[in-house]
Amino acid sequence: MVTRVLGMAFSCYNESVNKNENNLSNILRQLPSVTLLLEQPAVKACTSNHGPAIVSAAVRRVVDEARKDLTATIAPVPTIDQLVSSVCHEVEAMCALELPEAINASGVILHTALGRARMAPAAAKAVYKTALNHSLVELDDETGKRGNRQDHVAELLRALTGAEETLAVNNCAAAVFLAISALAHGREVIISRGQMVEIGGGFRLPEIIEAAGARLREVGTTNKTRIGDYAAAINNDTAMILRCHPSNFAMTGFVEETSIAELSVLGRRAGVIVMDDQGNGNLHRAPWADSTVRASVQAGAGLVTFSGDKLMGGPQCGVVAGSAVLVHQLSGHPLARAMRIDKLSLAGLRATLVLHLSGEAGVTVPALHYMNRDVEGLKRAARRMCNMIARAVPQTVAELDLRISMSEVGGGSMPHYQLPTWCVVVKPVSVSVENFAASLRQQRPAVIARIRDDCLWLDPRTMERHEIITAVEAVRRALMVPGGEC
Repeated sequence: MVTRVLGMAFSCYNESVNKNENNLSNILRQLPSVTLLLEQPAVKACTSNHGPAIVSAAVRRVVDEARKDLTATIAPVPTIDQLVSSVCHEVEAMCALELPEAINASGVILHTALGRARMAPAAAKAVYKTALNHSLVELDDETGKRGNRQDHVAELLRALTGAEETLAVNNCAAAVFLAISALAHGREVIISRGQMVEIGGGFRLPEIIEAAGARLREVGTTNKTRIGDYAAAINNDTAMILRCHPSNFAMTGFVEETSIAELSVLGRRAGVIVMDDQGNGNLHRAPWADSTVRASVQAGAGLVTFSGDKLMGGPQCGVVAGSAVLVHQLSGHPLARAMRIDKLSLAGLRATLVLHLSGEAGVTVPALHYMNRDVEGLKRAARRMCNMIARAVPQTVAELDLRISMSEVGGGSMPHYQLPTWCVVVKPVSVSVENFAASLRQQRPAVIARIRDDCLWLDPRTMERHEIITAVEAVRRALMVPGGEC
């Protein structure tokens, strides 16, 4: 009896599954074919303007996305006009010559999803000129022989960091990987358990160490690691002591860590390399700074690694600074070529370093300028933006307020440090704040703000004056308010 009941239930289940599959097949068959879409007048016009390869790829992508949507949810089959419109938008997006422009109204100064540091105009100009022209990247103008691209930045980096030698590579993770590969392959690297960080994109420091061919040796505890813990772990197989900046988190309370100065003394006594992965690339003492690259070098670290696109405010790159003997070992390693800095980043880095050496970086380098903005100035900027939105958007469409808040440095640089700011708070009446934020992201330029308490918060700290005007117009369009004077 039980067997018969189970058999009947299984049969009903199979019939239900087969019925659903048949229904889905019938729905999917209603989608127009790629060939039919390519024959539509608007799609043909796109083909004339942009070529068949791009348009065919766009059509296939639109049809594939429609098929996935219909498979995942119960939704009406899109009309051929809707699909043609999607194809035209897809073609335009594929053919855009530039990355989509964005206005950072989030208050996160080094927003990784927005490319981190905004380069100084002088650095951007240097990149543009280098891209547009041939350059003496690796050619000695005196001898006519092959030169070294590091020569364009090495002297500037040495002056800023106080290091004997430096090496610029394509990013900071590459700098760490190269250093461990060149100096600790097949041997042990000692690191505190409290510094076993995971950086953006799911890359974990222990995995980087192991991928570089070294063996990881953890010491101490999550919240406390003393100099004695490091000393006890050193043996004949120890190649390096690695100190890692916490990057994207902070520990408070019952915590204790060993300074780079203490580690450097221990390393010299034991004949072990000490490397400080400082990460954020801070070059100057400031109220918001917890350390500097120069301080780590002066404390005796054999190598210091850091990013160029964080607190330095330059292009994406990584720098190794420290002992000439150690840096030369890195530059001579086979991986150095695979990780070398490209000519555009090199040009942007050089121009950024010149600004730092001139003493003008606090004003001319956007990341530092944004950090140095005073609260009263931000309040005036927020009030101006709020008044402009009030003139463009009726109260029946959105409620506005001016509130004090906190900006963040971001970019895995200073997780414990926040800066007071003033924000324009927009509460849409007729649409959800999520849909409002999505509409702002789809404007061009896109406007990126933060959502909090069912409102959208626009922070002027990370916005230029002209961007405020553009953002106000984007808010009006996103709320579907007819055009008017802002």
